Parts: sequence; C-alpha cells; structure tokens
Amino acid sequence: MNTQKLCALMGALLFSLAGCEHEKFELEQRVETFKVDITQIQTSETSSSGSGAGFSIDDPLPIPLGSVKLKVSVMAIDKDGQHDASFNRPVSFRVTPGQIQSVSTNTTVPEAADLSQLFLAPMVGGMSAGEITIEVANVFGSVVVWAQDSAPEMTYAAPTSSSDASSGDETGNANYTYQAPAQPKDWEAAAPYRTHAAGASQTIYFGSPNVIDMQRMEEYDSYTTASNCADGIGSCTINNRTSSFIANFLTINAMPPYECLVVTAITNAGFYVTDLSAHYADLEGDTSHRLQMEPYTRALSHFGHLFVYNFSYPDDLALGDCLKTITGTVQEFSGNTQVTFPSWTKNERYTTDKTLIPEPIEMVFDSERMVGKYCKSGTPEDDPCYVDERSNGYRLCMAYRDRSTQYACKGEAKEAMPCTSNGFKDNLELEFVHCAHNWRNFDSESLESALIKFTNVKPSNEFVDCDSNGNGVVGFFNYSSYDENGVNTSVYQWRCSAEEYAEDDVDCECYRDCAVGHDPADPTRKDRICTEINSYESYGQWIIELEDMLHTRINIQTGTAIPQLDPRVFDMNFSGVDYSQCRLNVTGILSQTQAARPRWIIMARDSGDVCASSAPGTCPDIIAPCAE
Repeated sequence: MNTQKLCALMGALLFSLAGCEHEKFELEQRVETFKVDITQIQTSETSSSGSGAGFSIDDPLPIPLGSVKLKVSVMAIDKDGQHDASFNRPVSFRVTPGQIQSVSTNTTVPEAADLSQLFLAPMVGGMSAGEITIEVANVFGSVVVWAQDSAPEMTYAAPTSSSDASSGDETGNANYTYQAPAQPKDWEAAAPYRTHAAGASQTIYFGSPNVIDMQRMEEYDSYTTASNCADGIGSCTINNRTSSFIANFLTINAMPPYECLVVTAITNAGFYVTDLSAHYADLEGDTSHRLQMEPYTRALSHFGHLFVYNFSYPDDLALGDCLKTITGTVQEFSGNTQVTFPSWTKNERYTTDKTLIPEPIEMVFDSERMVGKYCKSGTPEDDPCYVDERSNGYRLCMAYRDRSTQYACKGEAKEAMPCTSNGFKDNLELEFVHCAHNWRNFDSESLESALIKFTNVKPSNEFVDCDSNGNGVVGFFNYSSYDENGVNTSVYQWRCSAEEYAEDDVDCECYRDCAVGHDPADPTRKDRICTEINSYESYGQWIIELEDMLHTRINIQTGTAIPQLDPRVFDMNFSGVDYSQCRLNVTGILSQTQAARPRWIIMARDSGDVCASSAPGTCPDIIAPCAE
C-alpha cells in the first residue's frame, strides 16, 4: 500500500471517529442499594427502640427463646446515592444470623397480602409501603436485616401428615419439604427485571450463644407452644431432635462464673464437653442458667453438654482440659447435636485436671414413680407424682403407657404392681420397653452428651443373628399405629416398616422381637434380654435391661473403649456359664442414634465404666467388681 492510500484511509477513519464524539450513552435508571432501618425490636419479654437495649454492642439483648419482631423501613437508593422514587417492585428480605418467620405490612396496597406469603413487602415510590414487620427466629450475636431486589428465599417446613402427628415416633425428621405458596399476580412477569441490588440495616445486638442456647429445640417459637409440651403429652407436637442453630457457624462461650467447657470424653472422631457453670448450678438447685420456659425449667438436666465432631482424634486436647470457646458449624447427626469443623480456645486459668470432670449423673430408680401409681389430680406443686405420670421409675426414660388404653393401670395402687386388673400388655404393645424412645422426651434430651450412670442393670442373655438371607440388611421397625399396609389401626405396636423390602420382613420381625424382648414361642416370657449380633459386630453396642420390673432397656457401646469385653459371654449358649444373676453398673456418655434400637446409647469411655455390682462370682472375671 502506497503512502497516498494509507493517508486517505487514516483520514477516513479519523473523520468517522470525529463524527461520534458528541454522541452520549445513558445508563438505565436502576436501583443500586437500599437504606434499611430497624426502628423497633420486640421480643416476648420486652420492646426496645431508638438507643434502647439491642441497639448498642455494649447493651445486647438476651438470646430470645421465641421469635423476635423487627419494625423496619426501606428506601430505594440510585447510583448517585439519592432516593430512587422510580422503584416500585416488591423487595424480599433475609436476616443474618437467623431465619425469617413472616413478613407483614400495615399498608392498603392491594397485593400486600399475597406478597407477605412469599416474605415480600411492596415498595411505592421507592419507599416501603407502610410499616414492615419482620418476624425472625434463632437470632444471636450481631444481627443484620437485608432488603433485596430479588426472589425470596425458599422456606421449609416439617411434615404435618396425620400419620406423623399421631405416631409419636419417627416423624420424618430429615424429610423437610419446600412450602411454595401461590405466586402473586404478575410477580413472575417482573422477574427478568430484578437487579439483585441489596442493602443492609444497622447492626442490632443479642447475646452470644452458650451450649444451653444451642441445644434448645428449633420448633419452640412461642411460650404457648412450649407450655403445651410441659407434661410431654397434651397438645405437644414438638420434635426434640433438632437444634435451633442448625447450619449456623458460631462461637459457643463457656458461661460464668467457671467459664469452663470441661472435656469429659475423647474419641477417634472428636470430644465431649460439659459446661461446669450449668452443671454445678443444677447440683445447687439454681435454675438461673436454664432456659426460662417450660419444659426446660422442669427438665431433668440443663442441656449443658455437647459433642464436638473433629473428624479425628484431637491431639492437643486431654481429659480435664477447660475450653473457653468452641467455634464451628452446628449440625444434627441422627438426632445428636454436634459442632463440626471446629476450633477452640482454652481457658488458661485452668491446667489440665481430670478431677474437674464432674461425677456422672446417676439415673436413680424410684419405685414411687412407677406407672401403677395413678396421679391424675392435683398440680406439680402439691402432687409430686403428677410430674412423673408417665414414668417407669426413671425420669430419663419417661416411659409412656400403652396408648390404646392411655393409662394401663388406672385406679390401681402402686402396691398392686404389676396391675391386677388387666396386667401389663405384651412388650410389643408397650412403648416404654425402649428407654427414652419417645421423640417428645425432654428429660433424656436434656442429658444428651452428658456423662451418666445406671446401676444394677442386667446384661443381654441372648445374641441372635437376624440376617437370615445374608444380604447385610435387617429391616427397620418403629413404634406406630400403622400396620404393614400403611393403615392406621389405632393400636400402637412395635411394627416393621412398610417401606422395607419383602425379602427382609422376616429379618425385621426377628430384630424387633429380639430388641423388645418378645419371644414369639412364649409370649409370657419376661426374661429375654436380646441383642442382634450384627448390631454388636458393626457398632460394638448391645442391650442392657434396667431394674424397673417393666423390662425397659437401653443400649451400651463398649466395642471401642473395652474391646476385651465380648458381651456374648453373658449368653449361656455361647459361654456355657450361667450369669443370670450378674448385675452391672454402667457409666458413659449418653448419645442418640435414630437408627438404633434402642436409640439412646451409653458410650463407655474405658474399662472402668463397666463394673460388677452383684455378689462375687456372679459375673465374668473380666469385669472388675465395683468400688465400695
């Protein structure tokens, strides 16, 4: 290309550019953020606004037991930081940390009611239309409310079918389902124009959680709901197997005055702690550390224990260490609350000292609490047995009577045990055959991850293999009124699940009969204490029976802590020796495993946690006699 042509081309290009130099491109007017103001904090106990409690880091509100109502105003802000009066779309909300329960406004905007179903609030002229009230739950620490030009977050709800409500057992704990209300008119038409702009409120402040706060059940959203569950029956439909703070990453603080989360047990997967302040307050009858709501104030213990899942043995911890904080994510694993991906800080005012570990909480058997004593009249204040109306002698187990008759021994005196009128029904029809099985048992939940002790228990005297077809599957069974065809019979029994494969029905029946102590060949037999051998070989757990005359049983796990103890030695068919008079004291950490039967397990820590309490020679030599 010659110089003349190149110059002509460059000239044309410059002319073209020059012709565009006065053209302007305007950006679309759009919202950039929101100004969000929290004007009032209302809990079940107090209301605060302006510079009141909760609006300053130096004056936090206590972590609320129920929900909190926040009064909020929202203003749309444009790219220049000015009020954007052109914004007229509804906004959604989220709160961190916490969960939104409802969003409502006092406006007359026609679509406001439909929008509130989706946790949305209308905006008119770039301002919130009326006063917005956002009800939130599970808040703690530093809390912020976000307004967003985006779709609402999905909400989930627990199953509410009649079978769930009446079974009193497995309620589909993990089967939470998406609740999708009808979409408001034209909402989807606006979806393409969402900018996803967001704005945060000022920070409001609540207390930092401790172990007790974290262990409370998530469904307790009002004092009314909780009071229905105060006696464990009534209108109670609360599931005690879920923490309020599931999926939250948080720091748990040891409570004053001790400020010590003492390490009570260490495993190859993590460790257990007990808050000493709560523990000693319980011993001294001080309920100030408890959650001030029923059934917490009358629970057997204080919910002050926790498992920390470390994925491996924590090399830098020892029994008797005192931790000041534990940080991690809250999780429910098979009904057991735990903290995962943890880190922790030690309280340097303490040195490692095993004597700091509290004595195990002994589960005292009290025959005065047996179900033969009928205590329907009076109140908890003037009739002590009223509180333990469902007891089998152990508050931990809080066993329910046969539901088909509701009160199996009505009118009978306690001296007439077992009931003389109709006797106790077969174990297949009694829920209390498994200690603490009922999912509304708050006494057992209050001791989850605690160090406890049972005395004078009977070991399993029979071990059976129920995997008859050798496929590695033994069917699951429940306490339910629904038969194998899913029909409600109104008679509660331990039944094999209708969802199990047909080829495992026989295995399920075998496992069920073994675990509840039922002998199909002799239904009148009451001395069968049976463990399914695959449960022991897989998990090291086996069944023991309590001394309550009702044949209540619970699991104990010794496989890891005491590998030299093979409990099959108690089975005369295995050992050739009669140990029917052997009685044991067992100590360990109380843990819950929903798939186990019985589901509550005492996890021994070492060989000292199992000892012989009966006369010399009645137990195998491998088990040392209990200390005087």
